[in-house]
Amino acid sequence: MEEVRLIILNTNEIDIDELLKQASLSFDDESITNEVVLREKKASFYLKNKYIGEYQISSSGKPVSNNAYFNISHSHGVVVLAINDNHPVGVDIELIRDMDDNFKRYVCDDGEYELSKDNNEEFFKIWTNKESLLKCLGTGIKMKMNSVSSLPLEGTRLFEGKEYYSRHIVYGKYIISITISDVEFDIIALADKQ
Repeated sequence: MEEVRLIILNTNEIDIDELLKQASLSFDDESITNEVVLREKKASFYLKNKYIGEYQISSSGKPVSNNAYFNISHSHGVVVLAINDNHPVGVDIELIRDMDDNFKRYVCDDGEYELSKDNNEEFFKIWTNKESLLKCLGTGIKMKMNSVSSLPLEGTRLFEGKEYYSRHIVYGKYIISITISDVEFDIIALADKQ
C-alpha cells in the first residue's frame, strides 16, 4: 500500500517570517495585501523548499518536481503539503463554516446537495474531495464543480475512465481531502517540526 505524507503547518501558531529567516529563505510578493493569505503563501513556499526542494510550475499551473509528486493547499491559516513518491496526488483543506445555499448548489450535484444542504461538515467533505481530485489531475477547475462527482467520499472512484482513491481527515475545524491516482494509500500525518 502506498503512503501519502501529509505535512500540516498552522500559520496562526508560528512566526512565519522567523521560520523563513532561520531557513535562509526570502519570500516577497507585494501584490498580496491580505495578511492571512500572505502568511499562507509564505508557509507554502517554506514547506515546498524544505520538503520538496527544486520544483517547477507546469503549463497548467501545477507545481511539479522530479523528486516526488506533491500538492499543497491552504485555508484560514492552515497549510497542508501532500507528498507521494510514485503517483500524482491532490490535496485540499477547508475550514468548516456556514456557506450559502447558492454556493452549495454550485459545488454539488442534486444528490450531493441533498446530503449536505443542512450539514456543513458533509458539504466540505464533498467540496474538498472534488478539489483534491482536480488538483491530482493537475487541471484545476476547468469544468462546472457540480458536474464532478465526489461520491464515494472515501475509497475508489472512476473519473474519466481512470481510477482514483480518496480519503479525508478532520483536523480540528478543518476537512482535509487527499486523492491519489491508481492505488489505495495510508495517510502519514506530520506536523512540521520547525
